[in-house]
Amino acid sequence: MKFRSILFALVVCALLCSPAALWALERSNRIDIPSWLSTEDAAYLSGGRTNADVAAVASTQGFLSGKLQQALEDEIGNYIPAKATALLTNAKLQYGAISASNLFFNWKCLPTFYGSTLAAVPSEHRLVDLAQVATDDLLASAEATAASLSNFCEQHPDINLTVYLGPDSQNVDGSPTGSLMSNPLSYDDIEDIMKKQQGTFKWVSGAVSYDEFLQNWYNTDHHWNIRGAFQAYQRIATALGFGDKLLVPTSELVFDEPIFLGSFARRGLNADYSDAIIDYVFEEFPDFSVKINGEKAPARSLAHEKDYREDTWNENAYANRYAEYFHTDYASITLTNKDEDAAGELLIVGDSYSNCMERFLASHYKKTYVLDPRHTSRTLDSFLASHENVKDVVFIMRSTNLLSQATRDFIEGSKQ
Repeated sequence: MKFRSILFALVVCALLCSPAALWALERSNRIDIPSWLSTEDAAYLSGGRTNADVAAVASTQGFLSGKLQQALEDEIGNYIPAKATALLTNAKLQYGAISASNLFFNWKCLPTFYGSTLAAVPSEHRLVDLAQVATDDLLASAEATAASLSNFCEQHPDINLTVYLGPDSQNVDGSPTGSLMSNPLSYDDIEDIMKKQQGTFKWVSGAVSYDEFLQNWYNTDHHWNIRGAFQAYQRIATALGFGDKLLVPTSELVFDEPIFLGSFARRGLNADYSDAIIDYVFEEFPDFSVKINGEKAPARSLAHEKDYREDTWNENAYANRYAEYFHTDYASITLTNKDEDAAGELLIVGDSYSNCMERFLASHYKKTYVLDPRHTSRTLDSFLASHENVKDVVFIMRSTNLLSQATRDFIEGSKQ
């Protein structure tokens, strides 16, 4: 009995001390800790580490207010060994229980765990966002964005403004989660609101069938793949007058490695499905000089094909491959087409949906600028005032960002 008590006490002490041990090991840089054991995988799955400034609240007042205890709890929580494994295992158990209950209901899609905002669609080997509900606030946001775009065009009749809304699993026609909801917000709902303002700005429909969606969007990520992006490019470029000069890919480049567990896999704590990064190859493609946030950058910053061919990527299975292969979100990008015959200037106002296809549209212009309203302090007015040669402006976004206050502030010139 005494031996078992001692053994139990030792195990409890080891568990209690393990966060401190992991904290010390990670800071020593002397031992290569597997990502599943370290804080790395857990940070990806949790969306990052909790910023716990213990020193700032290490006082009597901090203790009495409870802020010190909360900071300590957050800091210790950051360093629980194998936290990612625990998160995935717990979600797996919950999904198993949900799947078992579904034997009685036979629903096509299931939450990835209790309380998850993501669903698995086993028949399609896919993870999806829950459809948005068409609330009064969301519809009002769409109407406000449409009004902002229209007002801008009336104030700038010399600017050719084009808007392209990229569908996603929240609003695509045939959404498996939308069919289970009483009032989902569909792509058509947003399009109808935007079309009421047509005549001031040009609306280019991004609507796709559900079969197209299955082929042109990632299974575990909210982004479109290169097929969906290229389809959007073709529609936008045609609307801009380049229909007879469209790029034509010669082949498709598929990287089976590294494994791509997208944002849905991370947020949904589900590693049952995965994706491969794909890109297009062109026989002739313009050479660009590139600036990112005003600093010179190599042209391969737009698509890291060479790195992937050389097996250079983040070893963590939960790394953001979409941003890693194409590029992450920047406040501003400038692409200068080195082709002597290139002419005209374009401004792309985009979110991460535009990251993989800015180079396609840039092939038709001498200069292409890219601004992300979420990251830039500039407004549309201020940018155009200092770039008088820009006559074409194209918005390329998913609904979450197109209908946001940040985008309206960017359009209306009210950014602080």
